[in-house]
Amino acid sequence: MLKGQHQLPDFIAVILVYGIIFSEYYAFVFIFLPAFLNKHGSITYLIGIEFTIIFIFLNLAYIMIQYTKPGYPPKDLVFALMTLRLNIIMKELWKTLNKEQKK
Repeated sequence: MLKGQHQLPDFIAVILVYGIIFSEYYAFVFIFLPAFLNKHGSITYLIGIEFTIIFIFLNLAYIMIQYTKPGYPPKDLVFALMTLRLNIIMKELWKTLNKEQKK
């Protein structure tokens, strides 16, 4: 887990998001696909499988977001990256200065 505060999901927000996801899945599988199956045949099964896989990954992604802090890296990571960049710049600067002194 990341350092710092973690996102604690609001109970109502979780219910709303899952309600939207389930209602879209229900409408697609039980309303759209049967009508599409009458016209297009077996390709409908592939569309249903693909949509089910997307549905599963959408749920997994939503669960993973609840355990991480989305949107920006933690402050420690930003500080570490800035320090690393500063060290790289300083190394290049020292190399340039050493070359100039040798000339």
